Amino acid sequence: MLVSAIYSRDVTTIPADESLGRVLCLMPGIRSRLVYVTEADGRLVGVVSSYDLLKVMLPEYLDANLAKSLAGGENLFLKAFGERSGMRVSEIMSRDLVFCAPEDTVVEINALIREKGVNVLPVLDKQGVLLGEVARRDILAAVAKICCEIS
Repeated sequence: MLVSAIYSRDVTTIPADESLGRVLCLMPGIRSRLVYVTEADGRLVGVVSSYDLLKVMLPEYLDANLAKSLAGGENLFLKAFGERSGMRVSEIMSRDLVFCAPEDTVVEINALIREKGVNVLPVLDKQGVLLGEVARRDILAAVAKICCEIS
């Protein structure tokens, strides 16, 4: 089975100069854990993950013991948002991307996902234009369909 049969075209894209505040406010309403940063021609240049956003929203010095002493942490988030919401996503996006192509097989991308320790891969055409994404859940659905139709 090929990636072209299972990937989702439902992705959220933003330009590199979009603000961190806007992206943070987009995250609860989107399907993916990733927001894709693209050029005007659709070429993928980076991704912003929930992990990337939380790294910016929480101070680096905050460990689990210190976090226990905070009463809920809402003020900490509001302070961080006030200080950082104007940052551009180009400042925090991941640029070292692992991706796949529509003609890759499900077996290939499952191995790639496992090797790289990611949950989602962007699907790009030969010019680097974002077509969609394939997630572990998409692979599992394909495997279940194959196995459960036979049994």
